[in-house]
Amino acid sequence: MDRQDEEVMLRFRNAYAYFIRQLDENARKYGLTGVQWMIVSEVGLNSHITMHDLSEKLNLSKANLSAIIKRLQNNNVVTKERSTLDQRYVYIQLTEKGNKIFHHIEEDMKNHYPIWQKLDENDKDKILSALKALEKLIDKYEEKDNQESK
Repeated sequence: MDRQDEEVMLRFRNAYAYFIRQLDENARKYGLTGVQWMIVSEVGLNSHITMHDLSEKLNLSKANLSAIIKRLQNNNVVTKERSTLDQRYVYIQLTEKGNKIFHHIEEDMKNHYPIWQKLDENDKDKILSALKALEKLIDKYEEKDNQESK
């Protein structure tokens, strides 16, 4: 690994740590963990999402996601509903309480991330472009990794 690679990794790790701290801090206000907060947000944005799709979007194992969903069900934040057409599909929806939390989350996202408001459009475009490239790279790596493990 050369110096530039090390600097990229360091800066990425620092940014990641900042956002995780912010996520956890905001989630605690609603009695949630950071991961639970991300699930509520994703379900709120994609109502009637399947467990499989949620697992894929958040890159969580099905076993881990099932355990987290169970805790959210116990706290009356989400419900699970098995498809009547195909029993293999399980849909996740927000409860009334979950919807309230989701709307608070959306407000928090707007109010607690003023860092983005300080960037000009050109800088936002550069960051977005870099994040898309990183996401593409990760997808290729995971695809290759999945093929090798078969």
